[in-house]
Amino acid sequence: MQSKSVLFLGFGDIARRTANLLQDYRCVAVARSLRTVPPSAEFWCGAADSPAICERMQNRAFDAVVITLTPAEHTPDAYERAYVATLHNLLLVWRAQPPGLVLFVSSTSVYHQSDGGWVDEESDVLPEHFSGRCLLRAERLLQDSDLPVCIVRFAGIYGPGRDFLLRQVRAGKGGSPEFTNRIHADDCAGFLAHLLRRHFAGGTLEPLYIGCDSGPAPGAEVRRWLAERIGVDPAGLVSSISERGGNKRCSNRRLLASGYQMLYPSYREGYGALLSSGEVGWSSCGSSQS
Repeated sequence: MQSKSVLFLGFGDIARRTANLLQDYRCVAVARSLRTVPPSAEFWCGAADSPAICERMQNRAFDAVVITLTPAEHTPDAYERAYVATLHNLLLVWRAQPPGLVLFVSSTSVYHQSDGGWVDEESDVLPEHFSGRCLLRAERLLQDSDLPVCIVRFAGIYGPGRDFLLRQVRAGKGGSPEFTNRIHADDCAGFLAHLLRRHFAGGTLEPLYIGCDSGPAPGAEVRRWLAERIGVDPAGLVSSISERGGNKRCSNRRLLASGYQMLYPSYREGYGALLSSGEVGWSSCGSSQS
């Protein structure tokens, strides 16, 4: 049987990890600059909705498209361009050559709740920050199309090369008692690959999933735990409030009901594995915990 074809639009860290799990499929990776791709994958250089890439998409059918776009900068205009404008242009292309599935990576930043309560896929969304508003508009563009769409809203992503929280602890910032949510990069990739395999096997996908681990926790608790393990005195941490706000507990019950088993069910397993492996790079890139 011919292997399935998967197009990755925006080939960053999560897409790369996902493609590495799908080397039995025919994968095409699209990015604005040169990327290293698995031996089984093909690379197209260009913006996701550039004329050259759109022409290639029009001439080739894909069984699934995975969209993991990244804005060029953290501004309203950049988010509008990366998500809303790009999706609008892609939907025009897909009128002639629709993919079998569109798997879109969004964020739990679309949730506005800040009372420490639980949120799930049925919870109201009224994002206050421009990033969440742009992502929600992109989601709705896809949902209003005639395409088969599955959206995954990931919480704060951590893992190798994503050391924001560790650098905060090193700097003595102790966080707050508000709840934070996260997911390891390997679980992001594992879940996306799981959904694709489930779809290709004829299984049913929900239209929306929250992608997070099973252990939402107060930010201050997570930072104290980390401090103890990297040689920072927890008593010296000073309370700090996230600029992005928050204070919600994201539920992953629907994710678990899909049959996916978390590699790292909570921050303890995930950060514990990172610290013991020496994969923490102390780089300038990272992800906040939503």
